[in-house]
Amino acid sequence: MIEAWTLKRTKHEVMKILAGAGVPCGACLDTGEVMTDPHLLAREMIVEVQHPVRGPYITAGNPIKLPASPTTISTAPLLGQHRQEVLRELGYSDSAIAKLCVRGRYLIPAPRWAAARSGEVWQGSRRPRGTRSLPRRGWAPSGR
Repeated sequence: MIEAWTLKRTKHEVMKILAGAGVPCGACLDTGEVMTDPHLLAREMIVEVQHPVRGPYITAGNPIKLPASPTTISTAPLLGQHRQEVLRELGYSDSAIAKLCVRGRYLIPAPRWAAARSGEVWQGSRRPRGTRSLPRRGWAPSGR
């Protein structure tokens, strides 16, 4: 009975009829509908961000709206974008940073917890000695 009634209407029509009758309800939107929903766009829940490499793209905005502390949605930093600033904050001088750069790759001393022996260096894309990788599939925390 309900199926026959809903098949004759769109999900938005069903939502309006049921909401008008006092039934709490909402339409389940697909991704395309979410990205173009006028209400979500007006509330800046969906925003366009300019990425320096891939160009403009649509992403989720901040759901929390506080007039005294507005937020700006921006892209994630590019690989290495803040490398020098971070190394300076860690106490490296400009000359030490230049020495760490070998043929465009940065070699950073392994953290104390990961180094198998003192003086060991590792490239950021490789695991330090003494650490292990997580299994590739089927892994989930068991709580044991």
